[in-house]
Amino acid sequence: MGPLEEDHLNQWPSEEDLPSWRSTMEAYYKKMLSTGTKLISLIALALNLDEDFFQKLGALHEPVTYLRLLRYPGDADSSREGVYGASAHTDYAIITLLLTDGVPGLQICRDKYKQPQVWEDVPSISGAFIVNIGDTMERWTNCLFRSTMHRVLPPVQERYSVMIQPLLFTLPFSSINVSTGLKWSSIIICSSFMEFHFGKLHIVVILSVHDLIFYFIGPKR
Repeated sequence: MGPLEEDHLNQWPSEEDLPSWRSTMEAYYKKMLSTGTKLISLIALALNLDEDFFQKLGALHEPVTYLRLLRYPGDADSSREGVYGASAHTDYAIITLLLTDGVPGLQICRDKYKQPQVWEDVPSISGAFIVNIGDTMERWTNCLFRSTMHRVLPPVQERYSVMIQPLLFTLPFSSINVSTGLKWSSIIICSSFMEFHFGKLHIVVILSVHDLIFYFIGPKR
């Protein structure tokens, strides 16, 4: 599910087939976008910035936010090496809010640059959301906030989760000078950031949103 402002792109089942589905999803989308906004304000305070720092920059003006409903089929063959529900990756957004049904499988790697990587299970806490820092926030904070490397093991039983990513792609990516020994100091626009971030991958689909080109890509062979 994409931005409500671009609702003609969202495809909905008929009210007859799934009564109240659309209204329920739209209400949840709005609630989670509001929650994400509050979290980003807390991140600003953690960076010793004004609470409304990102809002004043216009970062939350028409955010490109996507909500995904994920299903992992159970009884996967976990004995096969390299088989995952989702292989190891970081999210390219600013933050990701994740709600799960409590079925285990999600793991994180606290130090993604250390070898060998050490993986640990993420506990399920009833009523709580899992929050991942994304690559955009890592870029903006000069690696003070690191994006979370995570993966999903093949579940032994059916597993569901709901993920929403508030993306602030309506602004140039300029690093916030909050750390010593800055890794980045120059401004980078969205398309250049995406090309840099996915530079070793092949472009397979191009999608135009808000007059910007985002590259959705697959691995090189």
